[in-house]
Amino acid sequence: MEKDEIEKFITQNREAFDSEAPDAKVWVSIQKGMQQGKSVRMVPLYHLWQVAASIIVLLGTGIGWLMYENRQLQENAASTLPTNDAIRVTLDQIAPELAEAEDFYTRQIQLKSDELSHYDLKKLGVGKDYETELKKLNEAYGELKNDFYKTGSQRVVEAMIQNLQYRMELLNKQLEILEKVQKQTLQKNEKLS
Repeated sequence: MEKDEIEKFITQNREAFDSEAPDAKVWVSIQKGMQQGKSVRMVPLYHLWQVAASIIVLLGTGIGWLMYENRQLQENAASTLPTNDAIRVTLDQIAPELAEAEDFYTRQIQLKSDELSHYDLKKLGVGKDYETELKKLNEAYGELKNDFYKTGSQRVVEAMIQNLQYRMELLNKQLEILEKVQKQTLQKNEKLS
């Protein structure tokens, strides 16, 4: 629609467009340039492609070298990680808040585990399914801890604390279940007596 309007405007005002002509000196200068035989130097297209390909190869080589160097630095950093014996000291030095949270939750988890050990699961007819889940969470925590030493990431710290909290929740729920089952068992035994 818009193109039709432009064409219509041009045809209606054609005379106004054609009224202006370049000065005669301009045409004389153009004719002289053509008569002198000045040749325009043209660069073949394949030369441009060669230059472009060379630049791409150089950039690719540079990026590849940087990636290789970065990988070497990461491997060197990973090989200088502290051993498991020195990890606790290092955790205190690197992230004292995390070390404090880990100590707190570890003590709480141990207390809950001790409470669970007082229940006779066979007598109550309850399985040890929670132990499998607890083991998985413990393994995941070890992996997160290794990731933390490699990256120092705040997201990993948050995941570590969340893992500790999940373990606490799991043990608390298991204790609640055992308390309910024990109450129900005691009530059944009282009714039978």
